[in-house]
Amino acid sequence: MLRHLRYFVFLFALACVGSFAQSARADTATAQALFDQGKKLMGEKKYAEACPKFEESQRLDPGLGTQINLASCYAELGKYATAWSLYLDVASQAKSAGQADREKKARDAAKALEPKLSKLTIEVAVPVDGLEVRRNGQLVGQATWGTPIPVDPGDIKITAMAPNKKLWETAIVVDKEKPGDQTVKVPELEKGKTPVGYGQGTQPGPNPTATYYGQGQPPPPQVPRMKRRSSGMFGGGIAMVVVGPIVTLTGIGWLAIAEEAGTGAGLLAGGLLLTGGGIAMIVIGGKKVPVEEPAKASLPFVPVSPIPEVRVGLGSVEATWEF
Repeated sequence: MLRHLRYFVFLFALACVGSFAQSARADTATAQALFDQGKKLMGEKKYAEACPKFEESQRLDPGLGTQINLASCYAELGKYATAWSLYLDVASQAKSAGQADREKKARDAAKALEPKLSKLTIEVAVPVDGLEVRRNGQLVGQATWGTPIPVDPGDIKITAMAPNKKLWETAIVVDKEKPGDQTVKVPELEKGKTPVGYGQGTQPGPNPTATYYGQGQPPPPQVPRMKRRSSGMFGGGIAMVVVGPIVTLTGIGWLAIAEEAGTGAGLLAGGLLLTGGGIAMIVIGGKKVPVEEPAKASLPFVPVSPIPEVRVGLGSVEATWEF
């Protein structure tokens, strides 16, 4: 009986650890396949098809290599502002990782795009309480009002709404062939009924890029930079999963000794708890979550550098030049 129990516990622990490892490998394999497909489509100049491949690859397994290819893809599509911000983000991360060649390549690529950048400034005449200014449906943070923000070419619709005020809206076109700066002035809103839709989604999306780059067409899927929920919990879980089965098997062995049955039972229970707790910590701590970008009211142009990894995440035009 004890021998069968011993084998069962051991196989159960191996199955749990193997299942988690297999899931992680599956994400990595999928990300690599998407990355390879994106490169192939880029080589065929099918940029509109290639960019989503890189985006999904980055979501599954973030890395600088994917991000720099995504930036290049956006540049080929004419989304110069998005590409520019991504290149700068790569440069920042590469510098932190000590990758001088990649940093230089990214900075040079960003600099080459600067003559093609168009910037949009939204000025608010009377910033009443509760005022929401949106660009193509995406909330524009108050810190960026009055600040020239690089935007991608295309049609842009600007709306403003507030409680007990009429909806105000206007539209502009950013010409891909004639880059330049434009200013939209939001006048004092007239009194009236609160517009339908006011207060819905009052915070920018998880990726600030969605706030600053929404164009006439629905914006492409935004890919936030990802990190583990808790690296400490993840590492601790791995340690517990390694130690747990050893303690469990030791307890099973001691159960066979009559005078040590009590000790064996304690070790068996402790080993099972360690293994189960470790698996839970690996799942919870290892879950990928978006990197939260703190607001930079005084310096609205720089992405926050994440922990360097081997392959990428989507950047933001609203950033501080922190390197």
